[in-house]
Amino acid sequence: GFYPLQAGELKLGGRAISSLTQNAMRTGIAMVQQDPHVLSATFRENVTLGRKISDDDIWQALEQVDLADYVQHLPTKLDTPIGTGDVTLSAGQKQLLALARVLVERPRILILDEATANIDSGTEERVQRALSSLRHTMTIVVIAHRLSTIADADKILVLHRGHVEEQGSHQQL
Repeated sequence: GFYPLQAGELKLGGRAISSLTQNAMRTGIAMVQQDPHVLSATFRENVTLGRKISDDDIWQALEQVDLADYVQHLPTKLDTPIGTGDVTLSAGQKQLLALARVLVERPRILILDEATANIDSGTEERVQRALSSLRHTMTIVVIAHRLSTIADADKILVLHRGHVEEQGSHQQL
């Protein structure tokens, strides 16, 4: 919705996106960007972002992104402050935290915008495991330059200057 369509039509669930309210779009779509922001607050506050979310749902999301064991070993677990003091997160852990933020609300569409660009291969593997378990419950759109990030995609679109140059599976391309 940031840019008007120049041609064609964009639909979501069979409906033109222009007919959907902003609230409908925001509740069904979540995004994880390349450099997520971490609040100088507790793990709980960083995951919930002020939303009413149970601790069970927080732990489930942290488990899905492979951060639960790390948080379990912190002195005050979910109430441990991060971003200041003794606990700081690596770039990979920040990405996993950002992914947990969106998973607590189970979006229908998850957009990853270069979400694996600044992380090591081990953390990327953790993200890939989390995504493979989610791909049956939601649509995942991955924007990436790193080929390993999209190797398991059902369909890959190769864009060049705003136009689709090629499309297909990883093997086809």
